[in-house]
Amino acid sequence: MSLVAASAEDLKAGEHMELADKKFLLLQPDSVVPASEKEGLKATLMAGIKEHKMSVFYEDCCAALGWPVDKPLLDDMKKSNAEELEQLAEQLNNAEEMEGEVETMDARSAKAEFFFRIGDKTKAMEAIAEIPVESMSAGTKIDACLKYIRVGLFHLDTDILKENIEKAKKLVAEGGDWERRNRLKIYEASYQLIMRDFAGSCENLLSSVATFTCYEVMTYNTFVAYAVLVGMLELKRGELKTKVIDSPDVLTVIRQMPDLRGFLNSLYECDYSSYIRSLPQVHQFLMRSRYLASHAHFYLKEMRVAGYKQFLASYKSVTLPSMASMFGVSQDFMDRELFRFITMGRLDAKIDKVAGVVETNRPDKKNAQYQAALKDGDILLNRIQNLARVMQV
Repeated sequence: MSLVAASAEDLKAGEHMELADKKFLLLQPDSVVPASEKEGLKATLMAGIKEHKMSVFYEDCCAALGWPVDKPLLDDMKKSNAEELEQLAEQLNNAEEMEGEVETMDARSAKAEFFFRIGDKTKAMEAIAEIPVESMSAGTKIDACLKYIRVGLFHLDTDILKENIEKAKKLVAEGGDWERRNRLKIYEASYQLIMRDFAGSCENLLSSVATFTCYEVMTYNTFVAYAVLVGMLELKRGELKTKVIDSPDVLTVIRQMPDLRGFLNSLYECDYSSYIRSLPQVHQFLMRSRYLASHAHFYLKEMRVAGYKQFLASYKSVTLPSMASMFGVSQDFMDRELFRFITMGRLDAKIDKVAGVVETNRPDKKNAQYQAALKDGDILLNRIQNLARVMQV
């Protein structure tokens, strides 16, 4: 874990992301977040809203969660916001009249941070656009893109995220420094989690384990949990061992997360019964994540497939009762699971219901390559013939 200290601005942004997380948790059903826990979440959320005078975010919360609006509180926050905005306008006016470009940029950045803080997405975007970065360094331009991305992550606006991550990547390629390059990796990984690009997210997360400084987006524990989960899905067994299980940075954190540690180790150690028993806890974690909740069903399905594939890779054939026993489930459940994934083309196997045996059917790679070459050749010949006919005409 990096020993680089987070800036005050980063920590404040991180506090705001936590408030967005708490709002998300309050929206979840009681089966995911118990009513008793929601009472504490609401109290913490309201404390944060009052502390940061988040008038716009408070109105959003009331609308989304069905809360009655506390008009005196809202009026007080709006009055405080108006006073602060007036001070920022005066600061900007002084900077433009009596100071230089850097001071003007700082004043406009402060205004953008103000709108981000109170939860006003539209005005935050407008204020960031007014920051005069055209004549500034590549690093300053990247910082402006990162501000946009933070707004996108807070509000889960994928259009903002896609546009500005692409811009930031181009700027980093042209001359971004090490810290901004690593920070952008986490921003992009967060977007990739939202968009279910687990392969891309895995690469970005695991390459940042030892250099993480992005406290404005997530805590280090959450970051490691994401890295472990996508690593289990995307990495081969050998890579999982070297990049995740034996990683000192991961080991330091995962000891504090016994459910996740059990899930990881049970898959690698082929303890399939424990692996299946870990899935409900993993599902609970996924459902409490703003980035992963919508992908919880998909992720668990893919991890079940991964477990079955790993088990069947060791056998030419295995009895259905034996396999069900290894996974700690009923024979009927295992039969339904395998039938589903075999018919979907996810498992190279077949079930002999009469004999009660599952037979693996490993594809012949050379034959598959030969068939693919023939198919590509046919396509090419058809295109050449079509082109010849057009040229003759």
